[in-house]
Amino acid sequence: MTYSRPVSEEALTLHHDSIVIDATSFFCEGHTELLSTAGVTALNMTVPDIEDDVGGATKAIAEHYALINSDEKLDFVFSADDIRESKRNGSVGLIVGAQNARHMASKPYLVELFYRMGMRVSQIAYNDRNFAADGSATGADAGLSNEGRVLVEEMNRVGMVLDVSHVGARSAEEAIAHSTRPSVASHANPYAVGAKVPRNLSDDLMKAIADGGGVIGLSPFPSLVWQGGDTPPNVEEYFEIMDYAVNLVGEDHIGIGTDKEATAGAYPREVRIRLRRRFAFSTTTPQGSLADKFPDGLLPVLDGFASLADFPVLTQGMLSLGYSNERIQKILGLNFMRVFEDNWS
Repeated sequence: MTYSRPVSEEALTLHHDSIVIDATSFFCEGHTELLSTAGVTALNMTVPDIEDDVGGATKAIAEHYALINSDEKLDFVFSADDIRESKRNGSVGLIVGAQNARHMASKPYLVELFYRMGMRVSQIAYNDRNFAADGSATGADAGLSNEGRVLVEEMNRVGMVLDVSHVGARSAEEAIAHSTRPSVASHANPYAVGAKVPRNLSDDLMKAIADGGGVIGLSPFPSLVWQGGDTPPNVEEYFEIMDYAVNLVGEDHIGIGTDKEATAGAYPREVRIRLRRRFAFSTTTPQGSLADKFPDGLLPVLDGFASLADFPVLTQGMLSLGYSNERIQKILGLNFMRVFEDNWS
């Protein structure tokens, strides 16, 4: 297999032996060679659309069930043990996740309903303001609403993982403080060394997640890596981001959230266009937009991480940083496994 960067046999063996969790993926159309090459054990899938109401989210989950039931290489993930079973079977476990809470708006009992349907992870907002919290692209941040506090309480009660990616800083801080279980940022980078965009996290917010026992899924999504300048972002910059984050919050609180599609080419063009038009601010640096600076279709690609198939490149990168096998396995998946076990009832 040819990767975007050289990968040693040592890295491939370690990757193969590890539980590998991608904390953010989407648009899976079935098991493919790409997933085999990636060596992933489980993917946290964005199943409902960010604009879905109750009916739309229910339909999306039903379609997710149909997908898994039609493919023997895909598994349902309802518990941490299901992820272990996927590893033993050589299949891929799919977690029902959401990047917005709109489908649970103002009705606390819907949290339990969606949990029983299989939803195990949910952001409380996506860039915009909703009933619960402000997103990172509102231009203002009033914090967690009273309904948002009830939402967090219900998520804690049933065991749904609280995700503060795409959430405004004050709203995220208040949600983490209100939560009695570990929370995550499934796909975000430190603002200090990553892209200077509202989507990335302050050091204080990263420490708050870690202090609560949670995990930050560092993302090779190009717009969260690029720091401005005249060269496109690359995977080596991502490794610098990872090393900074590990030194900041410790090896027990870092994971990976690629923000990549699970099936190559499955990301609908109309969705890309809609999200770019609505939320360009969330990934625009003081130097401008990465997409405008380096046009590459509708979405720039990180040099060195072209698709999920390059996941072993990340393992190689951690070895090159001098990380121990134990640390690498924590970052590849065991840290998220701990959070899942601490949440999922």
